[in-house]
Amino acid sequence: MSSTLSTDPRQTGGIFDSDAADFRARARENAFRAGLLEQLDDAIVAVDGDFRVTYWNRVAERLFGQSIEEVLGKDYGEAVHDMFELPERTRLRRQLLESGALKLELACRNGAGEALVVELSATLLHDEAGHPAGAVGIHRDVTARRRAEEALAASEGRFSLAQAALGIGTWEVDLKSGRVTSSLENRRLYGIDQDRPEFATLPA
Repeated sequence: MSSTLSTDPRQTGGIFDSDAADFRARARENAFRAGLLEQLDDAIVAVDGDFRVTYWNRVAERLFGQSIEEVLGKDYGEAVHDMFELPERTRLRRQLLESGALKLELACRNGAGEALVVELSATLLHDEAGHPAGAVGIHRDVTARRRAEEALAASEGRFSLAQAALGIGTWEVDLKSGRVTSSLENRRLYGIDQDRPEFATLPA
């Protein structure tokens, strides 16, 4: 027995209409999601299963100094100019595939070659069959914060060096708890245990 596909519009029209409606609904949903991503303050980058860039929002364009036309289809590491060696990059991607999520600080460069420090939170995406199909990453620029922390640490280091050179020490007291904290040089001068910077509690 053989069968043929009917070409009667009265029989097939419903099928095609249903497919078209599903397609339009998915298109509207995708457009809605893309619109939401464009409203976020963070850089959003999506990649396919081979870690090639498939989505790059406007914040990503500003952060990394490259348009979506410049990075679309490129390997993610190449697009963001990360500073990982190949073995480390491979390890991190394997970790994402195995765990489904990844959080780290990413050292990279923008299109002008300027160094950036970015907090990356990546999530693995799956297809309808449950297989890995790509990933989406949220990128937050923390370059200024890291530079400020490094500058503060350097300043504290210079201050400690000056204290040691001049033979002076400092101490601080928390007025709420009465706890006194002493600098390393101050503990040396007074013979206080150098492993315990908090060395006294004043009576209330």
